[in-house]
Amino acid sequence: MQQKTTYHLFCCFRLAAALLLFGLISGCKDYQHRGFEPGIAAARPAWQLDLFLNTDSLIAELDQLPDAESRLDSLLFWADLLKNYNQNAALEYANEAYRMATERGWRLSQAISLYYRAMIKEKKQRFGERIEDAIVDAKMSARLLKKTGRVDWEIRTDNLLGGLYYKKTEYDTALVYLFQALEMAEHANATEFNPLQYKGEILHDLGNVYSERDSTIEEALKNYKKSLDIYLKTNNQAAAARLRIGLGRLYTQQGQYGQAEREIRLSEAYSLDAEDYNSLIEVYRRLGYLRYRQYLISEEEPQFMEAMQFFRTCLSYQQENLYDTHFLMGRACYSRTRKKPYNWAYADSAIIYYKLAMEEAREEGAIGMMKEMVNRITTLCNWRFSQFGKDCSDLLDNSYSAFLNTNYAAIVDTITIGLQSANQRIQEFERKEQAAANERRVRNNWLISGVGLVIAGLIFLLILQWQKQKRLKVRMEALRAQINPHFISNSLNAIENLVNQDQREAAAKYLIHFSRLSRQILNSSRAPTASLAEEIKMLEHFLALEQLRFRDKLHYNIQISPGLNPELIEMPAMILQPYAENAIWHGIKPKPGPGLLKIFIERSGKYLVCIIEDDGVGREKAREMQAGSVLHKHKSQGMAITEERLKALGKIKGSRVEVIDLHDTAGQAVGTRVVVRLPFKLLKHKE
Repeated sequence: MQQKTTYHLFCCFRLAAALLLFGLISGCKDYQHRGFEPGIAAARPAWQLDLFLNTDSLIAELDQLPDAESRLDSLLFWADLLKNYNQNAALEYANEAYRMATERGWRLSQAISLYYRAMIKEKKQRFGERIEDAIVDAKMSARLLKKTGRVDWEIRTDNLLGGLYYKKTEYDTALVYLFQALEMAEHANATEFNPLQYKGEILHDLGNVYSERDSTIEEALKNYKKSLDIYLKTNNQAAAARLRIGLGRLYTQQGQYGQAEREIRLSEAYSLDAEDYNSLIEVYRRLGYLRYRQYLISEEEPQFMEAMQFFRTCLSYQQENLYDTHFLMGRACYSRTRKKPYNWAYADSAIIYYKLAMEEAREEGAIGMMKEMVNRITTLCNWRFSQFGKDCSDLLDNSYSAFLNTNYAAIVDTITIGLQSANQRIQEFERKEQAAANERRVRNNWLISGVGLVIAGLIFLLILQWQKQKRLKVRMEALRAQINPHFISNSLNAIENLVNQDQREAAAKYLIHFSRLSRQILNSSRAPTASLAEEIKMLEHFLALEQLRFRDKLHYNIQISPGLNPELIEMPAMILQPYAENAIWHGIKPKPGPGLLKIFIERSGKYLVCIIEDDGVGREKAREMQAGSVLHKHKSQGMAITEERLKALGKIKGSRVEVIDLHDTAGQAVGTRVVVRLPFKLLKHKE
């Protein structure tokens, strides 16, 4: 019993631990996005991409998907698909993904959504305008990723931060993030993801950073070429096309115009074939700038005209960030003004292009570009006034001073609002993170406390059950011990009667059965249980004794279901004998003629079913006869003990005793049936 209690207690501890673990896992549930990564959306023609531009309609249709995981994957896929085609639509999908992830508290989904927001903002803001906002998103993503264990996304985010700080012209900080990403990629587990794809992007960005430093041009070329080898090895043609644009830019800066044009034209061929309009914008901008640089050296008019044509082609593909192309066109026109044959109309064209670039940069928040435009417009307007006595009001649609004041104010407002917004967002993020951490801590504390109370309650219940079973065991043993002297007393009285009646042969047989039965009772007296075979032997000896006493008045029949092996089945010791005795003395003995006692034992599911049935007078007639007897106040000791055992037996888990009165078709009592259901148990092997 103690071993069973210990086992039950151990099971309860395991259950409580499982509940605690389940609660902690449930509280930290996160969608892992194992089948999703940036770049999985292959390049598609424009007419297909246009189908995804109706963001409100597509987001509304997401409700038809069966689960939040599918909806999140769809939003991120669309953001990835449109990132190089229409950044505004892509950003809407990324924002919706972040909102959904935040509602569910899925940290990895939040981090990936923030990564996309930062990446798309970087693409929108080519020259570092409002770059702090993108950096905030990337930093929040990196902070969330630290607690997810997803190294692949940590590499991507550090790489992105390196690119963002490159746009911000903070090259040392950019290198820190890029080298950190490269180190993680070098030591990454290749079985979880392919580190080559990450190394290509990191080396590409390292080349970009080094290309801004004259002393590290060779380092830039080395990283570009390593990155290109990886792109070609992994068949990443889109990335290779973008890298060739960077190579073209670098060769242009070095004056290697032939090599620069070869690289840019290779990118143009791929971008036209793939209809990658974002790359085509950069291709034609770079070709225009290349021709502009060549024109500065050769002063050949066709090269200037070709440069302007490339810029116009760029504008035909460009949907946003037009200010950078307008700036280059203004710069080319300004240079043309200073070259022979002089044409002062190009100065006016330069002012108009600078004005357009200024207004567009103000809308986009491109602070650096706005400052540059103020300086250039000031220089040109002063020159125009000194040469022709004209101010720029006819070109600027306002007085020169009013135009500058408006745009200076816009610069200050943009800087102030941008910094305030970035600071507020990072503070709000930290506040929400702290609130979420506190909520998780409180939830976990409640969970641990609840599980602790459950464990304490289980232990208390097990102790109560153990004490109850112990008391029950003692009571059963005491009752069983009372049966022995009661049975011995009845048997000796029977033998005495046989001797007094000079029935010596019957008395001898009775003594033999009595001796064997007593020996069995003594042998099993130390154990609370016995095998079914032992119980049947005891019953047979007992019934043989009773048959000798009642002679032809008592007949009995014991049957065991053929599927049972009595030697292997365990049951409470001497549990059936009192029922058999009760049936004989209160059912068959009062009956006028002979009586039959049937005992049948079978298995029914998880139970061992024992049926003791007699064809005696029935319980109601027996009570009437006992009430009319002069000894009705003297209650049978055997019956009293049987009733006590019945009550005790009913408290054994899984046990049940049912007494059924039998009647014939006329409603007359024809006997009693007792059904004893015990838990089916196999006898344990004893060494």
